[in-house]
Amino acid sequence: MNPEPINDLLFDPIFDEIHQARRDYSDKFNGNFKLVLEDAQRRQETSGRPLWRPKTANTPKQSSSELAVTEDDKAIAA
Repeated sequence: MNPEPINDLLFDPIFDEIHQARRDYSDKFNGNFKLVLEDAQRRQETSGRPLWRPKTANTPKQSSSELAVTEDDKAIAA
């Protein structure tokens, strides 16, 4: 088995470039995520591009308190 393809994926220069761009953008705001988010929202609003918004809220079909525990679940947990 030749490990070269895996190494090629791990050290892809395009991924390195993406990660560097993320670091540079984060460094611009001293790593403050709130400032990064505010900047992204400001750029989005001033871009003039349409923003997709769903017509209905994204709500779960079943709450976590309604989830049933099966006998199989109990056996796996034991």
